[in-house]
Amino acid sequence: MDKKELDKKQNALLTYIKEGQAKERLSSTEERILWDHIQRENRKYDKKRKLYLFSLSISVAACLVLLWLIGWDKMQPEEPAVDYLSILQSTEQEHLDSDQIQLVLSDNQKLAIQGKESTINYQPDGEIQVNEEILSVKKEEQPDKQQEEVKEQTFNQLIVPIGKRSFLTLTDGTKIWVNSGSRVIYPTHFKENKREIFVEGEVFLDVTHNETPFIVKTSQLDVTVLGTEFNISACADDPSVDVVLVHGEVAVKTQMDEKSLLSPNQLFSYDKSAQKSRIDEVNVADYVAWKDGYYQFRSQTIDIVLKRISRYYGLKLDWNEEVGKLRCSGKLDLKENPIDVLNALSKAAPIEINTENEIIQIKVKL
Repeated sequence: MDKKELDKKQNALLTYIKEGQAKERLSSTEERILWDHIQRENRKYDKKRKLYLFSLSISVAACLVLLWLIGWDKMQPEEPAVDYLSILQSTEQEHLDSDQIQLVLSDNQKLAIQGKESTINYQPDGEIQVNEEILSVKKEEQPDKQQEEVKEQTFNQLIVPIGKRSFLTLTDGTKIWVNSGSRVIYPTHFKENKREIFVEGEVFLDVTHNETPFIVKTSQLDVTVLGTEFNISACADDPSVDVVLVHGEVAVKTQMDEKSLLSPNQLFSYDKSAQKSRIDEVNVADYVAWKDGYYQFRSQTIDIVLKRISRYYGLKLDWNEEVGKLRCSGKLDLKENPIDVLNALSKAAPIEINTENEIIQIKVKL
């Protein structure tokens, strides 16, 4: 019996049941086949209905759990933001004026580090290693997981003067190259759910991957990552804050709550006065080579090159607009003395250099 004929017999049986008499008489064999079919269909319907109700209950339960979590999260007291600007302002002027690299510890210990370059490594046990030597400083108490949420964080500060550089390894393994004329504020230990530092100046970071986001804060914007390599330049006297991504992914949020996601080989530039940002494709080597001891330029304006040299060495340079518009390409070794660096620049661009009353004059070569 095909489906069409079966449906016809089923309708006849239903009519018979409803009206108390059969419109169409069925044989006993047909009635048995028809009843078997109805029972099978009913069992299929019951299974589908139970599956639907089960799926619906699971979905409702998941939604309720999600809503509960959201509500629970909102009920948690928000952790107060660290006042990094107050830490910056409280730094004694003698440390800022020093020509030595300064490490200011949370217990007010102050360490002056000799040399043009330094390496500072925070060991997991709290010891601080500087240039292959373990410093005899008071160790910070390292909280256990139960104490970590209630212990107030303490912060150290690394101050790198003009003409020097430093390499810093934090307790989570994150590596930071700190450029000339820069400062970094960082906790003596990271909390389990928070990794955050403050930067003024220029740094290159190789962030250790962790499920806890790593946040680099500046006075103008925040950069959030999980684990990646990028460069950030947030010098106080620069008109813009720049972020260049080498590997991975970073999220940038400005003071105006503008959010951007960067991909490798992209430059995010935030204009401080206009409070506007833009993203460009760049050659990242031109922006991160300083960490290896040299500046690299590809058809760059002399204006930008001279500003970087002036900041790095603390030189008083003077040039006019005509000089600033010139372009050059090349590589400058930052380990050389500044006069040799400027002489090398004069070979890459048509400029001449003269010193007058401690001010270095740069003019277009006639």
